[in-house]
Amino acid sequence: MLRIAIQLVAAMLLIMGAHHTVCADDAVLTHTDMQRLFDDANRVFDDAAKMNADNPESAAPLFQRAIAGYETILRNGRIENGTLRYNIGNAHLLLGDVGRAIVSYRRAERTMRGDANLQRNLAAARARVVDRIEDQQQNGGTALLTWHTDIPAGVRFVVGACAFSTMWLVMLSRLVGILRFRVRGIAITLLIAWTACFTSLTVEQQQHVRTTEAVIVADEVIGRKGPDASGYEPSFTRALHGGVEVRIIEKRTGWLRVELQDGRETWLPISAVEAI
Repeated sequence: MLRIAIQLVAAMLLIMGAHHTVCADDAVLTHTDMQRLFDDANRVFDDAAKMNADNPESAAPLFQRAIAGYETILRNGRIENGTLRYNIGNAHLLLGDVGRAIVSYRRAERTMRGDANLQRNLAAARARVVDRIEDQQQNGGTALLTWHTDIPAGVRFVVGACAFSTMWLVMLSRLVGILRFRVRGIAITLLIAWTACFTSLTVEQQQHVRTTEAVIVADEVIGRKGPDASGYEPSFTRALHGGVEVRIIEKRTGWLRVELQDGRETWLPISAVEAI
């Protein structure tokens, strides 16, 4: 609940104040500073979008400037905001940087899960990925185990807490005679709802602890069978390209061992991958 409150405060901060100032990288932004940077980044993004079709070379530095403005708000404002992440993803996508666009959209999902525009743009970015790698989790019955990822964790927590509290309230009401009818079926239903939400949150937390999801952001990279470019052969016959989504399972100096969505593993230079 605290995280939700912080996100609401962050959203309110972005609709306050007006004018642009330059702040040091390590300075904490004031509310007014954040709004000024936000307004400036939006104006620059709009200018870049207007000229992008006819003059992409001139639009590119403007998109980069907009990205820098949004990132400054996130970093120096000490906030996490899905809208800013979404805007950064849009700028990267228009720049043709599919990998970083997917990273930004995936980060935006933390607070904007289910948003139609976000999901549409994320799908568009994924459609541009050169490599077609099938996700094992979408095969067979495995997809049934991932239902919870479509519902925000905060919603699952509230539903589970309400189900648990209501279950005990119903049982106590029956025990003291307030309720005259049988409540066993109701109690079992509420217990199932609580168990499903609790299990979902536990599984999600365990998955987060075990692995870190990431995206390849290099235009092209050779996966290796070990953490060294000269000492190990390529893992695959072809290079991997920007936008491929992976899970980080081991870190070595300058290298990451990652698992592709189809279950294959490979080593990649750390500079080629960005964690979500």
